[in-house]
Amino acid sequence: MRKFAYIYDILLTNKFTVMRVSSILRITVLFCTFLFVISCSSASTVSKDGKAPEVEPKYYNIEYVKVFAGAIEAVNAMEWQITFADKEIGIISAKTPTSLLTWGDEISIKVRKPENNRVRVDVSAGTSRQMIDWGKNRGNINNFYQQLDDILLK
Repeated sequence: MRKFAYIYDILLTNKFTVMRVSSILRITVLFCTFLFVISCSSASTVSKDGKAPEVEPKYYNIEYVKVFAGAIEAVNAMEWQITFADKEIGIISAKTPTSLLTWGDEISIKVRKPENNRVRVDVSAGTSRQMIDWGKNRGNINNFYQQLDDILLK
């Protein structure tokens, strides 16, 4: 036991060891602060020019009621949680589950009443509480459109 106490005393009195432990603590605190800032920030996918990506709306030559019902079905098929839906104004809000890449994304779907006999569907996605979405928002939008196409065009 005395031997360990002697080694412990040497480590504590050695100025180099104390400086190294202090540096490791500082780096650890900075890293934890960085992770906290990233996880608490808000973001969406951005392109190289710094703007949010433009995902083109989809148009359907199908009745408005069927497109809205198909959008609800697509959200449910993707296992997103619907937080708000109103057929009269054509808005569906949903939230994706938490995963390794995100704390959950917020999806907004706007089904617009027919223009020139075509129903327009716009989708936007945003990531809250994190700085980088790792392309997840664009993927969510594209996956939703694919699911909606599968439902409406079968």
